[in-house]
Amino acid sequence: MKNKTFRFFIPVFILVFALILSSCSNPVSYSVDKEHEEKIKVIYNMVTGLVKNDEELYLSTFEPDYIENVKKVVDTLGAQYFDAESFDDLMTSFFFQNKEGLSVNYGDDVKVKLSFNSVEEASKDSLGAFIDDYSVSYKLPLDKIEEVAKVSVKLYIKGSVYEGSIDSNFILLKLSDNGWRLHPESFLYAF
Repeated sequence: MKNKTFRFFIPVFILVFALILSSCSNPVSYSVDKEHEEKIKVIYNMVTGLVKNDEELYLSTFEPDYIENVKKVVDTLGAQYFDAESFDDLMTSFFFQNKEGLSVNYGDDVKVKLSFNSVEEASKDSLGAFIDDYSVSYKLPLDKIEEVAKVSVKLYIKGSVYEGSIDSNFILLKLSDNGWRLHPESFLYAF
């Protein structure tokens, strides 16, 4: 009798354990060739930050000096220009709108699978001047940029209401002191 009970509980235990692990899994996944894994990992972190509402992870995908510049500008000019009292208020509002957008467009339990379409190497000279609404006098750190890559990915998004795919293009900068980062033009990107 003990042997039959033991045989019954092992598969049940394995099934329950597998269900627990699958419920804890990351809602974002990716597939890419090993040679481009570092590049897609940055995009993966940004998308994971958006889906999980993880501001810290999301912001970590951008060049740190750019984020510091944006913080100073938004904290100084605040409500006058940005409908936000501070950088923290701006990010709280952005993540609230992003979460609402994901819910309205895709429903609950949003999952995203990233796949690599293509990569094109580019030069620093091709970047040109960068101007946006969130930074003042910020200049790309051309002296720190070792490589530039234009990356195209497909985002397959599935939720309880809708599923579909979109192609997105990102410029990545490989910085000598911080590895691969998203070009600031992707700041406040949402899908």
